[in-house]
Amino acid sequence: MNKAIFFIIFIFYSFYGNAQKNGVLIIEEVGKKRTLIFAQNTTDEPRSVFFKVNAIGYRRSGDRPVIKELPPKSKTHLITLIPLANVTSSYTYIFVANKTFENINLKGKNESNADVAQLIKQEIVVFTNNSCPKCERLTELLNSKHITYRTINIDKQERFYKYTWQLLKEKGYHTDTLKLPLASVKGKIIHPIKNLSEFVAKNVE
Repeated sequence: MNKAIFFIIFIFYSFYGNAQKNGVLIIEEVGKKRTLIFAQNTTDEPRSVFFKVNAIGYRRSGDRPVIKELPPKSKTHLITLIPLANVTSSYTYIFVANKTFENINLKGKNESNADVAQLIKQEIVVFTNNSCPKCERLTELLNSKHITYRTINIDKQERFYKYTWQLLKEKGYHTDTLKLPLASVKGKIIHPIKNLSEFVAKNVE
């Protein structure tokens, strides 16, 4: 019976263990209708992992970056990728793993020379990505009220994105997905922003 069950699972999924960093292995289980991606901690110590997919031809939920704590000797689900119908799909990913989240290296592709901590403390910063209609509505609202702010696209500036995750964790946010837009108003993190007009009225006007 057990052999039959294993055989059925093997038919529907192909398993890949591609990249490994600091004792964390990324495992991809590729099926006909979806791809499941896991992080496996192969060590005897806890690990933290930052994981971000750059996906083409998948549902938007596949674009959400994830950060999770991994118990020792554990396999943890990170994300499910569901391909769109009649579209060629492909994806790449980046991930960072370390013993603690605070030690995850903030340097990444397209990083800015600006001091991230000082920037967030001193300015109004709106975090967006390449596919966020609500982010566009927020920036339009800020523009209409002549409010000075800075926009940071986390798809282009990974360093800012990782620093934001660190701030969220330090301030007690318990989340493994980042709901955009997210804003920092002179050091105060606003997440999630449910009502755009209310956010502007309470925090930046």
